[in-house]
Amino acid sequence: MIEVLVTVVILSVGLLGVAGVQALGLRTATVALDHNTVTSLSVEITERMRANPIAFENDDYVGDFDVDNPALGDACEQVCTPAERAESDLLDWYSRLSDLNNASAVITRVGNVAEVEISWVDVGLAFGNQDGEEEQSFTYSARMAD
Repeated sequence: MIEVLVTVVILSVGLLGVAGVQALGLRTATVALDHNTVTSLSVEITERMRANPIAFENDDYVGDFDVDNPALGDACEQVCTPAERAESDLLDWYSRLSDLNNASAVITRVGNVAEVEISWVDVGLAFGNQDGEEEQSFTYSARMAD
């Protein structure tokens, strides 16, 4: 009887360990997905800027986008001016950016270099923070054609 009880205790401890590793793996996958999303969004908006050089030169893509200052405009389906295309691009892009937790973005231009900085709150691992949330930031720079 004691042997069975010891076996059940050892098995229970092992299963709890497996459950903990599974939970850590799930949180790590969520963090990786957020990082992949941010990288894709940064590359996407810079490629849209490359496709619309007139709006890029006129700083139509430049701005600070967050919950209090979202991208505004109308979707441009047919023939658009470069500025209208930029508004449409930003509206579409911001709709996916806002899927991240407390996300904000700053797009700047210096000469022919576009810089996209995206910040969001990561609720995945948060190693150094007791409340389980950690501020993350990613900056992407792209040189546009001369």
